[in-house]
Amino acid sequence: MALKVGAAKKDITAYEIGKGMMGYGMHFQKVEGVSEALSVRAFAFESGGERFVWVNAEICFYTLALKDAIGKKLLTDYP
Repeated sequence: MALKVGAAKKDITAYEIGKGMMGYGMHFQKVEGVSEALSVRAFAFESGGERFVWVNAEICFYTLALKDAIGKKLLTDYP
């Protein structure tokens, strides 16, 4: 039985000058630019007809709606 493995990384850096910085520094500090890019990484494994996908995003939090949307997209694109 063969093990298939895949990996991907995508830049998800998004910012808008003047927005608050969600927990970084004081509440009055505003975004001036990007010092570190943010990424999302995914690792997929398949063996014996079973699949497992691990996704890690460099963000403070994500909603259940976002989690569900990602799961549905994966199931649609990779049935």
